[in-house]
Amino acid sequence: MKKSAKIFFVTLMLGIISMFAVLGAGCGEAETPFTVGKDTATYEVDGHSEWASTYSAYVRIIAGEDELFNGTVTLTSDNMWMNEFTIAAVEEKGIGQEGLEAGFVTKIGEYEGSSDLFWFMYLNGKYVSWACNEMHIFEGDYIEWKFENINAHF
Repeated sequence: MKKSAKIFFVTLMLGIISMFAVLGAGCGEAETPFTVGKDTATYEVDGHSEWASTYSAYVRIIAGEDELFNGTVTLTSDNMWMNEFTIAAVEEKGIGQEGLEAGFVTKIGEYEGSSDLFWFMYLNGKYVSWACNEMHIFEGDYIEWKFENINAHF
């Protein structure tokens, strides 16, 4: 084998090994954003097709020390939107809500947004500034709603 071919081969192999090292660095046990409670909800979205998927996600809804829902939601839907999982959770607990269908939550249970406090959503531990009726959820995702001071985010 020529010297230039050997150098090319060694460089190529080092590049491939480096790529796998970088890609593999994030693998392994990920830290979960919250401890999943024992609440459960199973929900089928009205009008779903015969090809609809069924996913489970972990949902936690908290306002200060008041935990409104913490557990697993199993949903059958064509879309798998975040608001569908949240609707399943609040309906299971029999608590009211305003804004989930529209994607902009103003109230869950007795906790209504004001000039200081608001409902913020997190997906897999990260704050999401997107409409919940357009946020696609995958199997095993963590959805968290927190009633927090708006100044903490802006």
